[in-house]
Amino acid sequence: MTPSQRHRIEATTNQRIVKITYLEGGSAGEVWQVDLANGSKVIAKTAIADNNAYAGDNNNSNLNIEAYMLRFLTKYTCLPLPKIISDDKDLLIMEMIINDGSSSIYIDTQAANHLVKLHNITNDKFGFDRNTLIGPLLQPNIFSNDWISFFANYRLRYFGDLCFKHNKLPQASYEKLLKLCDRLDNYLIEPNAPSLIHGDLWAGNILTNNGKIAAFIDPAIYYANREIELAYIILFNSFGQSFFDRYQEQYKLDNDFFDVRAEIYNLYPLLVHVALYGGDYVKSVHRTLCRFI
Repeated sequence: MTPSQRHRIEATTNQRIVKITYLEGGSAGEVWQVDLANGSKVIAKTAIADNNAYAGDNNNSNLNIEAYMLRFLTKYTCLPLPKIISDDKDLLIMEMIINDGSSSIYIDTQAANHLVKLHNITNDKFGFDRNTLIGPLLQPNIFSNDWISFFANYRLRYFGDLCFKHNKLPQASYEKLLKLCDRLDNYLIEPNAPSLIHGDLWAGNILTNNGKIAAFIDPAIYYANREIELAYIILFNSFGQSFFDRYQEQYKLDNDFFDVRAEIYNLYPLLVHVALYGGDYVKSVHRTLCRFI
């Protein structure tokens, strides 16, 4: 955290900082717990220095986009979310949410209830009226009438191009990915309507306390086929079977979703992880592509 950022925190809160503690888990920025002189605490997220391979494609100083997404969800949904105190491109100050990391069947079913309500918020087009973020990376959102073409062009091709350009994805995998994009009609289905999704629901973005969900954080919002959110939950084991049992009381998922479509949808977060981390995620992408191409 820079001296300028410390000064802005003190100016915004009108309190002297007495302690700053680095917290693990931030990808869009470094996360800090800031203890103030009056005994209160806030969370500060600071931009990571633009020193990675994507500096020309993505600007890490985009914390105001994260703030925008949180404000949008606060205004239009009933999700529990942290309150924003102040935001700028390189500094986001939020209320402190206690997270004890608890998990239970009740939390799973509570999450399902929240997401059914979120996914029932619909739009007439897929995408969003501005680009958003997935972790530290820009997530392009060009409004589209067709879900399958949107997913092909602005999720798989876009991130496949990004990975290939920066030598993260081998040419053989990249060529298979492009072939799959041309054949998605064979596997995916168009939903009845575009649904608002959180977009990044792994365990680290779900804060729990005293057996309840305290907040959802770090969204990557846009209007999508709700199945892509559910596939993501499967990939990262964000919730257990009780989540899907409750969710399917309102929205039934067929076997092809679990057996076929979920795996294709999860190419997207896997490509994001290839872009950020490489490693075994490259192999995971290639295995999936070999199944379908």
